[in-house]
Amino acid sequence: MMLSIHRQTFVGIHVARSSRPCFAVETAVPFIVRQFPKFLAALLLLIFGSVNAFAVENRPPNIVLIMADDLGYGGLGCYGQTKVATPNIDQLAANGMRFTQAYAGCCMCAPSRCSLLTGLHTGHARVRANDPKQLLTPSDLTFASLLQKQGYATAGFGKWGLGDDGTIGEPYRHGFDNWVGYLDQADAHFHYPDWIWKDRKKFPLIGNDHKADKRVTYAPDVIHDAGIEFIRENKSRPFFCYLATTIPHAELLVPEDSLTQYQDQFPETPYVGDRYASNVRPRATYAAMDWYRLSVLANTKPFGKTKVLPSNSTT
Repeated sequence: MMLSIHRQTFVGIHVARSSRPCFAVETAVPFIVRQFPKFLAALLLLIFGSVNAFAVENRPPNIVLIMADDLGYGGLGCYGQTKVATPNIDQLAANGMRFTQAYAGCCMCAPSRCSLLTGLHTGHARVRANDPKQLLTPSDLTFASLLQKQGYATAGFGKWGLGDDGTIGEPYRHGFDNWVGYLDQADAHFHYPDWIWKDRKKFPLIGNDHKADKRVTYAPDVIHDAGIEFIRENKSRPFFCYLATTIPHAELLVPEDSLTQYQDQFPETPYVGDRYASNVRPRATYAAMDWYRLSVLANTKPFGKTKVLPSNSTT
């Protein structure tokens, strides 16, 4: 986890679960929440408290929360990575706060997201497995709902995993005005689907045919572009942007032009597809997915001039 403040914008990065990428430093990450309450408390203090960093502007901070999916603790340069370039995230860490004893809410996808949004550990959280029958209910309070009640524009982009369309667990019932991406976490394993959700409508991705192995439109491109557009459209008012990116989680696929930086950089053992597509360069693809996602989502330019948190505020 890490926190960083840019002009009127609070940026947080959270890892969905405690997996470790191919090239990570040898650091084991327990999956039980230990420091998460501190992270949530810091977030709520920034939102509802009297924060000096935002006193001049006399308005609540904007919030961008990036949820990384299957990114290991050592997968970033600021945590010891040397083989995959993550300069924008590293810059956020340098100008902000790193949590070196903070862990994902669970080792599974949906429960980890439930813990993040509700602040509850898995002994109390509603969703405790990747089970489509386990949903958020009307009694479950998310901090997105709190923000929405405070007048924030709220939107999510990427993987939800806490309730499908039309159920009591859908994001629109839990604090989100808009959602672009996947609602069922199992669908989010595939980056060239026939369609994704755009609010309550199915949005077709041009040229894609999953059954026929036709891949033209990369879903993360569409999702990330929608997230950046939301930030730009709402920059003059308080907003909460939840960027729950689906990469670098499998399936290991990335647009061909994104592989250039890591071409022939690693020894490869071709992956023969079963559930997922085959890939002759799985390690280069994984590295490219990290670089691609982190370059797109962590670029600080849209957020204005950086305001630095004290460097000694690491826990």
